[in-house]
This record gives sequence, C-alpha cells and structure tokens, in this order.
Amino acid sequence: MKSKCSVLTFVVFLSLQAKAQVGDYHYQRTVATPTDTWHQINLPLDVFNSLNSNLSDIRIYGISNQQDTLEVPYMVKRYEEEIVRKDIAFTLLNQSRNESGYYFTFEVPVAGLVNQIFLNFSNKNFDWRVTLQGSHDLQEWFTLVDDYRILSIQNASTNFSFSTLNFPDARFKYFRVLLPLRDTPNLMSASLFYNTIEPGKSVEYTSEFTVSQNKVAHKTTIEVDLKSKLPVNTIQVKPVDAFDFYRPYTIQYLSDSFKTERGWHYTYATLATGILNSLEQTPIQFESTLAAKLRIVIENQDNQPLTIDSVLISGVEHALLARFTEKADYFLVYGNKRARLPAYDIGHFTEAIPTDLKLLEVGNNADPILIGPLDEYEIASPNQLWLWLTLIVVAAALGWFSIKMLKKTN
Repeated sequence: MKSKCSVLTFVVFLSLQAKAQVGDYHYQRTVATPTDTWHQINLPLDVFNSLNSNLSDIRIYGISNQQDTLEVPYMVKRYEEEIVRKDIAFTLLNQSRNESGYYFTFEVPVAGLVNQIFLNFSNKNFDWRVTLQGSHDLQEWFTLVDDYRILSIQNASTNFSFSTLNFPDARFKYFRVLLPLRDTPNLMSASLFYNTIEPGKSVEYTSEFTVSQNKVAHKTTIEVDLKSKLPVNTIQVKPVDAFDFYRPYTIQYLSDSFKTERGWHYTYATLATGILNSLEQTPIQFESTLAAKLRIVIENQDNQPLTIDSVLISGVEHALLARFTEKADYFLVYGNKRARLPAYDIGHFTEAIPTDLKLLEVGNNADPILIGPLDEYEIASPNQLWLWLTLIVVAAALGWFSIKMLKKTN
C-alpha cells in the first residue's frame, strides 16, 4: 500500500511541476501553426518591456493532442550591422618633400579595392589638412580626398586622435598622401584596408529628451525617455554648433530603481564612453541593451555648452530561429524574473540552421484573447478540465489511503 501511495504522489508532483513551470511566465502570445521544421519568429517591440535584461525568460511551448507540454529550442538572432575588414598588403615606396609639402607614397602589389588608410604619427598635438591621390603609373594622379582634416590633442585632460582617411572605393597601384606642412611629420606606421558593410535591420525609436546644464561641474546632461524598455545599440547626438569641438562623454542607462522613505533611488550603469567631436559625426554604437531611460553626460571642461538639436535612438531587430518537430498548438511565453537562459543543443550546431526561414507570425497584442497573464496554466487546451478532475480524484484517493493506514497503525 505504501508503494501505491508513493506512485500516486509522484504523479501528482509531476503534474503540479509542469503547471508551475509554465505558470511562472506572466504573458503569452499564440504562435501560428508551423509548416516547416525551422521557422523565424520576429519579436514585437512591446514584448521587450516584460523581458529580463538578458532575454533569459523567452520560451516557446506547445500543447500536443495528447496534452503533452513541448518546449521548442530556439536561438536569438540580432540583425546587427557587421563591418568586414580586409587588410591590404602594401609597401611604403618613398617619403619625400618639395615646396608643396611632404609626400608618403604607398604601392599596392596586387591591385585591389581600398577605402581606408590609417596613419600613425609620433607627432603630438597637430591639426593638419591632407590630400590623398591615386595613380596607376606614378605619372598621372587622381585626387580622392582633398583638405581632409586629421587631428591629435594630448594634454592632462584629453587624449584624442583622428588620423584615419575614409574615402570611396578606389583601385590604384599607388596611393599618395600629401601634407602641406613646414614641420616634419613623423610617420611611424600605416595600414590600408578595404571595409565592406553587411547591413543589419534597425528600428529608430520615438523618444523624448531634456537637456540640463551644471555650470559648476561644467557638464551637460541629456535625459532620454523611451517610455518602455527597448533594445538599444545606437545613439546619435546632433549639436547645431558650427565651431569645432571634442568633448568626453559617458552614456548610461537606468539599470535599477527602488523606493525608499526619502523617495525613489535610481541606479545607472555605463553603456559607452568616448569623445564627441566635430570630425566624426557618426552614431555611437555599443552592445545591444534593454533600456527605457538613458543619460548622456558631456564634459564641457572650460568650453561653452553645446546646443543639442536632436538625439536619435535606435536598436536592432531581434528574431527567434526555432525548430519545430511535432504537431501542437504553440505559444510564445515570457515574463519570468527567475528564469535562466535555456541551454539547447542547436546552440552548438548553428551552421545547420537554414539561412532562408519562413516567418511565423505571433499574436497581436491588441487582441486580448491572444495575450494576457498566464493564470492557472492558461495555455493548455479546454480539455485540461479533465486533468484537474483526475488530480482531484487522485488527491482524494491519497487522503483515503492515508486515513486507512493511520487507522491500521492505531
């Protein structure tokens, strides 16, 4: 009799454990019926507001016709822009000087495309204008960039250098850099590259920002509110000032908040640091992070504050690459603070995932039937009533057996 009670207890435990496993997630969306083994599921933006910062609480569950709970393995794909850099072999052919200035000539033995040259000078604190030319025979030269500014500032508070020449794709056997200077430029090294960009998929977010000035600390603080948590990986600050500038910056995001007797306490974590400058008006990129509020602090030092015209915030699209092996009614569930990152086998065999996957739609959050709190294991089918009736019967049987055994003992 004791053995039979143990078996029944184990059955009840497994049933309740399955319920708790899914019931710990607070939100659900239906997933369209799979037609292939592999599918792509794009994550709607409003999902991120309920996710953990590391996206650990995303699950795809299915309920089979036999009422079995299935878990679908997936991988998160971030559609980030990728820069592929190819080093170009070259020889520094000569360094020369005439009345026009100093010349550095590079020979590319195998003709190929070039679109970037990095120059490393030992000189400190310079502000030079560069002309870059290309030639096939060292006789006829074609100008690629003219009056291109490179800069180095090094002092007790600043260590900034910009000496990279970016230009359209060019195919020449020879490249020549002209520096119209009186002082001698000491070129320590150079590198030639051909960069190609594999475009990603990004979304520009609607946001509100406020700018405040701390005249005592000589800082400008920009507070950005996205209204809800979103995956952010790019920020572009656009000043309207016409003068040259180079200011250290720190980008932070609100990582935690809690209420105390004195009010709310906010904790910010650093996303990126660098130099905001007039030479590189390019977006600032960093690792994709879930954030609802951002803070950009600009160190003005002894300069007048910049006039900020706009702040553009964007993030990459996220998708799930999922493998379906059985027929079932599938659901996307999320919202579990205690969930850990899943460990699926497909993470070790990414090369086996097809590149062209059919999109599988998820329920629209505007439909209250398709999304809502998971209350008492909502994602199961209506036939789950029979499961609960069975559990009640089993529990009653356990109680009866327990009472009977107590009577025998007495």
